[in-house]
Amino acid sequence: MERDSEDKVLRFYFDLNNHKIEHLISKIKSGDPRYSLERMVSKGLFENTKIEIERILTEIIDIGGRKQFVINYCNQIASNYKGLDEIKKDIINGIIDISEIENYIHESNLTPDLLQKIKYYTSFKKKIDFHLWSNLPPLLDDHTDIYFFGQPQSGKSCILANLFSYIEKNALFIQNSHCDVGNKYKDIIYDEYNKGFLPERTESKINDGFGTITDGVNYITFDLINPSNRNQKHPLNFIEMSGELFDHAYGDGEVSENNLNAKDYLNNGNRKLLFFVLDYDKHVKNELNPMGDTPQGAKMTAILSLLEKFGTFKKTDGIYILVSKADLFDTVNLEQAAEDFIYDNYKSFIQNCIDIQDKNYSQFKIKIYPYSIGGLTMQSTYVYEKDYTWSEKIVKEIISKSFFKRPPVWGRFFK
Repeated sequence: MERDSEDKVLRFYFDLNNHKIEHLISKIKSGDPRYSLERMVSKGLFENTKIEIERILTEIIDIGGRKQFVINYCNQIASNYKGLDEIKKDIINGIIDISEIENYIHESNLTPDLLQKIKYYTSFKKKIDFHLWSNLPPLLDDHTDIYFFGQPQSGKSCILANLFSYIEKNALFIQNSHCDVGNKYKDIIYDEYNKGFLPERTESKINDGFGTITDGVNYITFDLINPSNRNQKHPLNFIEMSGELFDHAYGDGEVSENNLNAKDYLNNGNRKLLFFVLDYDKHVKNELNPMGDTPQGAKMTAILSLLEKFGTFKKTDGIYILVSKADLFDTVNLEQAAEDFIYDNYKSFIQNCIDIQDKNYSQFKIKIYPYSIGGLTMQSTYVYEKDYTWSEKIVKEIISKSFFKRPPVWGRFFK
């Protein structure tokens, strides 16, 4: 850009207070020291004009800084340094706004697809809750009861979301209206998973209407179609108890109506499959930075003992140990890694399982499975690549261990 002549500079200052503010600011922003704000003030710039120029220049600096902040924020999302929960909190707290991200996304590494995921998660994502025992019906008889046990945030809901998504995609559901709240829970978590979203931290503390805060449970019942023989329908009761109920049974030192056996869910005549979920990620983090809480293995071993004392294993056809977040294993052989992990770190738990099996109930199997729901991004809050490897295996296990309803004889002749 050509430098203004001295004569032009003199003419500018001769008419200094008649220039529009935009023109004055453009001269200041040119970088020519002869047009600095300080020089203009020394040449007689009106005080009110000076104040307005300072205000506008401050806004320009703030806008530029804010713009860079938003671009950096977008790049942090794109680089997997920010998760959906953190982004949602930042929006709620006014640290960032969706409109700002939309304004500057084209100058960042954030993709429009990820922006759409953020907008859905922060505005439309469905909330999922556990329910009061009193809101749930009794378990249906003549079904196989499937229980998922694990401490809070162990991944039970994520595993179920992946499992139900697999069953739904392969048209293996026959809906049952016996427990509508359970159906709603099932439909929400697999639909959210299909969109790539994990179940939010489930709200297991519920007000029972009398000022008491209690812990909850979800009960889902349906018939599972055998994909190898679609005439076989396996009636199932899925029971997912909140991790807090699991902790309460451990803390109480007994299985009772106040924790795992509310409404006699464990004390019916149905055969049962028990799934224990161990959180691999939590184990590793606790090894690196011990938090002082009771180890998962100690809780699991205690619960086994309580269930045996309660007589649950007399009606059990399988114990399954699922190592959640198994994609974090640094190996391609996840099944061997999961087995080694359990035998290396949870010897007492696995030995107690074997002892219970040997005592009186040798007919049931003890199996260890890794479980990964897929590839995660945005700080492990969005599933960009779904994995149904383990849900398929678990469905096969359930079918092999649960009874099925035979079709009526007349139905075989009128197909």
